[in-house]
Amino acid sequence: NMVEMLNAVMAGVAGGIVGAIIVFLTTLIGMMGGSKSAKMLQDTFFGKLRYRVNFGGAIWGAILGFIYGFLIWWVFSLIYNSLI
Repeated sequence: NMVEMLNAVMAGVAGGIVGAIIVFLTTLIGMMGGSKSAKMLQDTFFGKLRYRVNFGGAIWGAILGFIYGFLIWWVFSLIYNSLI
């Protein structure tokens, strides 16, 4: 029974899209006062990359979310493929 390998790039793209959506929506909800998570993002590493809780920050955060989501899932897929 052969186990299928993951397509690392496609897994990275999927993870990047999810990461972008999560950060974008978290920022929009934070702008409306409904989320403390957006402020937490601003106070952590994203803030050092000029992320802010505003509409421009939502766009920039989505880009950062895509990059980090892509990298995390790409590396996860590479590790998974090397172990099977």
